[in-house]
Amino acid sequence: MVPARQTTLSSTTTLLSTTTKPPVTTTTTQVRAPVYDANGIPQVTASPRQGGVGATVHVDGYGFTDPHWRDPGPPLWLSGAGGDPGCLVYAEAQHTVRVTPDGRLHGDFVVPSHGGCRQSGVSEFALSPGTYAIVFQCTVCTIGTFEVTGSGPSPSAECTTVGFTPNSDDVASSIVATGLSCDEAEAFVRKIGPSVGPFGPARIELDGFECVLTRTDDVELAHGFYECTSGSKRITFVRS
Repeated sequence: MVPARQTTLSSTTTLLSTTTKPPVTTTTTQVRAPVYDANGIPQVTASPRQGGVGATVHVDGYGFTDPHWRDPGPPLWLSGAGGDPGCLVYAEAQHTVRVTPDGRLHGDFVVPSHGGCRQSGVSEFALSPGTYAIVFQCTVCTIGTFEVTGSGPSPSAECTTVGFTPNSDDVASSIVATGLSCDEAEAFVRKIGPSVGPFGPARIELDGFECVLTRTDDVELAHGFYECTSGSKRITFVRS
């Protein structure tokens, strides 16, 4: 008798894996609310808020939606008291400041060293330390403030020769004025000229200036080189 064949059935169990989907992340973009001054002019934040001449400053602000803010080639000034009492200095700065179509103003400017006084005929004044308005596009468009912590070197100007005896070499030439106008420097040289010469005096004082004979050159025609100082003001000239 043939025994019955035993059949073994193997069952295979399939494990189903469950995949978990990552959570959905929602990103919210926040736009900084514009800040306006009492005249309704949008304001910027300067970073840093203070610095010396030559420093690079970044400015950023919103609300500059009026089309006039996007005029091409806009000037940017630092404006404030300086130079002399009653003088309002406007110092134009090199800058990359622009306004985007959605009204954001941003970019950099370099703190200038000098500016012109609107109440006087003198066109160059060194910026003295103090708080200045940041002015953009027009001279009344103040968009923020910046504190200048140090002044730059005073500008120098080459002035006209001053003569003492007509048709002669009795002159003061190579006059250079630093920190004052040529009119002031020439008037001073005209006043002190008769008292100095190629060979002296070695030192002389007049109107708050101290003048020193720095060297003498007697090749062909004798010349005396003078340097006169009064605080930050400086006048140099050659007396023959």
